[in-house]
Amino acid sequence: MEDCYRNLTASQVRVIENYPMPTEEEKEKVNGFFKPYIFFRNARTGRYLTTSCCGRKNVFYDCMQRIETDQAYQLQYGKHNERAVCPFCGRSGTLKEIRFLGKKKNLLEYVPVVFLKERDEELFALATWTRKDYQGDLEDAPLYYIPEVYHFAPGRAEMYVSWYGDWKCMPLTGNYDPVYRVITEPFTESAGFYNQRYVVYHVIGIDAISRSAFRFCQYDEFCERWNEGDMHGELMKFLAACCIWPRNIEMLMKFGMRSLVDDLVIGRRKNAAAIKWGEDDPRKAFGLNGQELRAFMETSKDPDVLVVYKRIRSAGFKADFTLAENIVHCLREDALPFVRLCRKYHVDTARVLRYLDKFVPKCHLGGPYTLHDIWVYWRDYLDTAEKLEYDMTNETVLLPKDLRKKHDDTTEELTRRLDLARREHDAQLMMQIQERIGKWMLKYDFTLDDYFIHVATCEEEIVREGKELCHCVGGYAGRHMEGKTTILFLRKRIEPDKPLVTIEMHGNTLQQAHGYRNEAGGAKPPRQVYKHIFDTWLDWLERGSPRDENGEPKLRKKKEATAA
Repeated sequence: MEDCYRNLTASQVRVIENYPMPTEEEKEKVNGFFKPYIFFRNARTGRYLTTSCCGRKNVFYDCMQRIETDQAYQLQYGKHNERAVCPFCGRSGTLKEIRFLGKKKNLLEYVPVVFLKERDEELFALATWTRKDYQGDLEDAPLYYIPEVYHFAPGRAEMYVSWYGDWKCMPLTGNYDPVYRVITEPFTESAGFYNQRYVVYHVIGIDAISRSAFRFCQYDEFCERWNEGDMHGELMKFLAACCIWPRNIEMLMKFGMRSLVDDLVIGRRKNAAAIKWGEDDPRKAFGLNGQELRAFMETSKDPDVLVVYKRIRSAGFKADFTLAENIVHCLREDALPFVRLCRKYHVDTARVLRYLDKFVPKCHLGGPYTLHDIWVYWRDYLDTAEKLEYDMTNETVLLPKDLRKKHDDTTEELTRRLDLARREHDAQLMMQIQERIGKWMLKYDFTLDDYFIHVATCEEEIVREGKELCHCVGGYAGRHMEGKTTILFLRKRIEPDKPLVTIEMHGNTLQQAHGYRNEAGGAKPPRQVYKHIFDTWLDWLERGSPRDENGEPKLRKKKEATAA
């Protein structure tokens, strides 16, 4: 046993060893969480019954006795996989004929159970995967595997994880960070793509919370979402949060602001803009004075309303909770962006809200509009006006009399300017492309005998070349126009529009040259078929592409070519 605790301190070992283990009564209750079966084998005058629900074994049930009820008839004459009532404990179970069970693989069942106990106002939780596989005696009790043990005390929460025979302690003290929290739920299952999700579990001894230091944290109200008998899903994380901030949890639950606790425990969000965790005084926790706190308690206590109220106040505008509630109610997730926009342009939020509200009955194009729709209209208008470099300190610009007309006019003006800028950019880009292609033509364009080599001047030429020669040069069109590679055509003078060979060049280096279907079927490569043309052209390129007064390529004389 000592080897299992080598990663723990002496005090942590005592926590594990002194953990209050489940009683026999609690273990019997765990057995009730499994599917009840009534196993039977037929005899001449009755049946021998073995029950998994109450642990009876080979009890003879006489079928010759008088049958008075439907339940007794079903128990005596029911068939395999039919339902019947156990005569010993009264639970409804499934009949299983023993000779049909085979290897019993379909009977394997796992049930997650947490045993919760209190000692000296501290809580201990033993998480167990319980299993029944019926490989031994059919009436055997469940087997237990313990993956985690928890210890919850004021100011500290500990989770002990079983790891390859060792117990690893993962403590949580100081600040509770829900994003990088240490305390997690004990049971998970695969959710696909290597993701895990938590599994709800049974809790035995949930009343131990009412005797612990966390009795005022209102867990009974928090767990209302788990309306499945004694099934729970976030108890360990809730107790971990209570260890660090018990007064805050108690305050929020009693104030009816459970959503903040849900966000902390389940949603992994602290909502720091709404509450300052660790402050026991509600005024300091919410960032309000006494009068503001009383006013807030008379509202719906929506955390979003509280955040909007404080943002309006920090912007220097007159704030009240009625205004904040209206903003949240009308603008929903855009409430804070609305306040930020008002603060950016120094216009009072209440005034802007009244301004937008007057346009609601007027803007009916395409159907009835809401205040949220008008807000989006106004936001887009301000964005457009700023891009047009309007005077954003002028109130007539910020709050125009005819918002719809002003919005449409500024949008049209911005579209016109953007189109003009795009056309100028396209024209400049085309000039650069033409200039680059012109330089390429001086360098590469070449004529010899009945053939000529010419640089592609546009994307359409390259795409058409690829279609007619049935190869992939069309995919190079964009790179050619960007100057990343150079595409050229080898053609006959008498048939200048008929594709013959496509060439790719990088500088003076010939990358590839292909004809119809890339010479499929064993055709000779163009470098062999037109060897004289390619050799003369490449030699001319190496010499710097010299030309005569008429712009024609200056080739080597025969003696020079022979010497070369």
